[in-house]
Amino acid sequence: ISRLWNQPRAGWRACLLVVLAMTMLWVNAAHANIQAIVLKPAEEVVPLGPATGYLIDADSSATADDLFRRIGSDNFQPLPRGNATFGFVDGAYWFHIRLINEDPLVHRRVLVLGYVLLDEIDVYLRRADGSITHTASGDFRPFSERAFSYREPNFNIDLEDFEQADLLVRVRSKSSMQVPLTLYSQKAFFERARDSQFS
Repeated sequence: ISRLWNQPRAGWRACLLVVLAMTMLWVNAAHANIQAIVLKPAEEVVPLGPATGYLIDADSSATADDLFRRIGSDNFQPLPRGNATFGFVDGAYWFHIRLINEDPLVHRRVLVLGYVLLDEIDVYLRRADGSITHTASGDFRPFSERAFSYREPNFNIDLEDFEQADLLVRVRSKSSMQVPLTLYSQKAFFERARDSQFS
């Protein structure tokens, strides 16, 4: 690079190409850290943190369409140490997970946000054909909008055999931003709900 640097015009171009190539390698390495969650047979509880990317929407103005367009860009960053705990923050936080269902016997799972003090939660699931389903929950929404009558916000996630889908979760809250995301089989979820009644 140092020899090219001292060359007139051709050297500058070559240097720029090298810098661009190194930048692309760095960006691709960052994306490589965010993998799809593959749902295997007999997996009852699947923590999503290790494969979750997040983005801060400081003025809470972004839409789901905006964010779906940004999937695959460096706008989404891996969670710090796989942990979705940010303290008291402003704006909305968006979380992205790519899901692949390889369990032919389980088509419905339950997404649980393991923190009860969240004001607004919106969950968007985009399928391979481009269709999007939207559900909402949180302290500022009616309790009846939850998939199940349970203290922690929860949502049904339906995936067919070997279906791939992108999951976006938008959270906005005046309380601490803690968003532990976990997928449960229905059996595991009902066991969790039952055990929590006696704890």
